Amino acid sequence: MSETKRFAFDVGITFIASSINMLIAFLITVVLGRYIGADDLGLYRMTSTIYGIAMLVATVGIPAAMIKYVAEYKGDRDKNNTIVSAGVITSLFLGIAFGVFFYLASDIFAGLFNMPELSGLLKILSTVFPFAVVGGALLGFLNGLRKMKKHGTATIIQAVLMLVVSAGLIYLGYGVAGAVIGIVLSSAGSCLYLILISREYFEITFHDYFPTTKKMLTFGSQILAGNAINMVNYQADIVLIGYFLTATDVGYYAVAVGLSKFFWLIPSAIQMITYPATSEYWAKKDYGALQKMIDKSMKYTACVLLPVGLGVGFFAGDIITLTFGEEFIYAVLPLHILIVGTVVFGVVKAIGGKLRCWTCRV
Repeated sequence: MSETKRFAFDVGITFIASSINMLIAFLITVVLGRYIGADDLGLYRMTSTIYGIAMLVATVGIPAAMIKYVAEYKGDRDKNNTIVSAGVITSLFLGIAFGVFFYLASDIFAGLFNMPELSGLLKILSTVFPFAVVGGALLGFLNGLRKMKKHGTATIIQAVLMLVVSAGLIYLGYGVAGAVIGIVLSSAGSCLYLILISREYFEITFHDYFPTTKKMLTFGSQILAGNAINMVNYQADIVLIGYFLTATDVGYYAVAVGLSKFFWLIPSAIQMITYPATSEYWAKKDYGALQKMIDKSMKYTACVLLPVGLGVGFFAGDIITLTFGEEFIYAVLPLHILIVGTVVFGVVKAIGGKLRCWTCRV
């Protein structure tokens, strides 16, 4: 298979997996909104937002470092064994430590946002970190190898498990706690699947563990700084609404955010492939292919996002009320505002991985 065809195939696989993952996450939002109301939906969104920020810190950029170094040393099995072993072992230690910290800090978060119910939800969620952090490292490993079928399958498995467990527990009366338990069990199941399918590509070794870990954390810390800025862009709105307003307001806004994120399906799928491809092109000094990839990524992304954005903006009121009910009509105005930003930023998002690669090499 030629590199162009392989690139298109990998983007297609990633797009399908990302679409299913986002659709299922949206279905969970619909279930929560329709059956337990805006208030509990806001609690769930607040919990998942804090979890997302915590995961950014807990991983310390190791998944991105795995993608970079595995892609660069793809043909060297021994080197890959050292890189993956360092990443997985360090991720396990970080996940356990951060889970304990998250459990102990749950009351602080609940008091900060004046949401007493948040404490119990965060305590449940604290058990997810060892699975989520190790799973993130293994996803980075598969991404670096460009094993996108397996990468996509793991993503779909996690999403389906989350939907089944969350919907089942909500039906049994566990409410928003059932949705949080769904996050934990789906991450555990996905992590176990990743361990099983990744074993054929590497063997655990402690050779050069400390220097390799230092190298990966050095690179990862640079990625962490860049991702922290992205996290501010993505999550500061939820944090501020939760701090200054109520859980119900977070619920309304969560509906608008959930719909607007569909505009990032295509650029996110492209970015998943362009990041490891950039590492390869840069290592080979094939700058012509790199520039061509940038041009096409931005052009095709813009051609899709602009007309879709206009259509969703025009029918926003009908889409929200038909999906969530009349109670969520207050989500229409935030959605109109968010569409502008997500469409424009989506074009740039498609090449975000390339920019990070260049920045970290300068």
